Amino acid sequence: MGKLLDALASLAGALLEKFSAVIETVLNVLDELPKLFGGFLDFLGILFPFLPSEITLLLTFGVVAVVFAAIIKAIRS
Repeated sequence: MGKLLDALASLAGALLEKFSAVIETVLNVLDELPKLFGGFLDFLGILFPFLPSEITLLLTFGVVAVVFAAIIKAIRS
């Protein structure tokens, strides 16, 4: 049972690392976009009404995954 839990924790860690990399890349791109709109809040005000609910859900899941990964790393350290 312990080996199974370790394997699952390893798999979750690997998946969360990949999600973190993707989210970091997306955030870097999004960091550059507000310069076109005059500020981050202006950018969000323009962008979010046009995002489909699926994309908003995906972004929310990404944030939760990064937070979960940070919690797991903090616990294992």
